[in-house]
Amino acid sequence: EAETKTLPSARQQDQLKKWLEPAPGDALRWPMMLGFEVVVEKLTIMATKELRKGYTQFQLGVSFCGRDLKSRRVPWRMGLMCLSKPSTMEMQPKWRVIFAIDGPDGLTSRELSLALSETPEPPTSHRLRFIIYGVRAQATGVEEVRELGSCELCAGYDLPISDLRPADPRAQRIIEVSAAEAELGAAALTPALRATLQLSTRRAGRLREVAGDPVGRR
Repeated sequence: EAETKTLPSARQQDQLKKWLEPAPGDALRWPMMLGFEVVVEKLTIMATKELRKGYTQFQLGVSFCGRDLKSRRVPWRMGLMCLSKPSTMEMQPKWRVIFAIDGPDGLTSRELSLALSETPEPPTSHRLRFIIYGVRAQATGVEEVRELGSCELCAGYDLPISDLRPADPRAQRIIEVSAAEAELGAAALTPALRATLQLSTRRAGRLREVAGDPVGRR
């Protein structure tokens, strides 16, 4: 006897599409269901001429609970620079990183309990960190990748259980790097680099579920 399947309504399909990513054609891509996803929606970087000369490329890294993920390297492109602000580059990369929660390599309940702790605060290794790396060539021809600066969020009170949304004030983070920190020599009153990140997350509520705290901070 043939099995009768009930198709989802148009309203249900529209609700589902909000969580899916567009793919070539009319297809949609189903994300990793049990992973914690972090998205860099927008990135604005102001960098001095000296920094852009010293570091020909930059790279964005995201770390959480000892897991480190990096984006591809990005050169300074004049086509992405603001005409009104020649030293500023704006991008809407929508870079996505996914931290697995389930499976043999997933974040454990012990790791997440430490990451979600509010008193005492979690160690740096268990905070959600965003790092700007600079890439420069050495005299030997070997490239050096150097951490220039970072910012961080504490999952316990910076991540609502309903996820960060781009319009949320907490979703904007700033990284500032001085000339001394970038090893550019002479000190300056203004930062050598200032990066503004607009963030969003998906499935932050799963972190508390796995840690054994299904309610959490909203």
